[in-house]
Amino acid sequence: MSVTEFATLQLISPHTLQSDIVADIFEKAGTRQAAYSSYPVHLFTNVADASMVYLISGWKDAEDHMQYMGNEENQKVMGGIVEYLTIKSLLHPVIDFTTFPEHDIWVVTVEKYAADSGAGGLGENNTNLPSAKWAGAGIDAETNEGYKISVYGQEEGIAILPFAGDEGSGISVLRRVNTFRK
Repeated sequence: MSVTEFATLQLISPHTLQSDIVADIFEKAGTRQAAYSSYPVHLFTNVADASMVYLISGWKDAEDHMQYMGNEENQKVMGGIVEYLTIKSLLHPVIDFTTFPEHDIWVVTVEKYAADSGAGGLGENNTNLPSAKWAGAGIDAETNEGYKISVYGQEEGIAILPFAGDEGSGISVLRRVNTFRK
């Protein structure tokens, strides 16, 4: 079974996703990664903080991803990226990415839980949320923390937006980035 890459990145001011150099890096890196891994790369921003960028993609396994990150061609593309962003976290929850929808992804929510508590109670405190078109939950082997990722289309996504920035909800609300250019 494949794993899901969930990378949390933070842009360094004054850079944004629309900055030419940042857009070029993400376009090149995303295209190369998708070709190498055979999985699409999806980018999102945090609705409450546009400097936070999230990359969600798939890999055969975490080791395959780490091998790719260390290869020379990837290092060339990613060279100098530290001037524009920092990597806050890189997780590989065991969520089968082959089931992740490819179309009509407008908003994604991410909820963290303790691995020993299971995913059973996720979302119970957020009964006002609409039903997701897809959801997957899994444990990250390195951190032993659980993550539930839910995908919403445009109609449901609009209903989710009011929850953005609600620290009490325990849910991060992410909006899909469709283009990097101004």
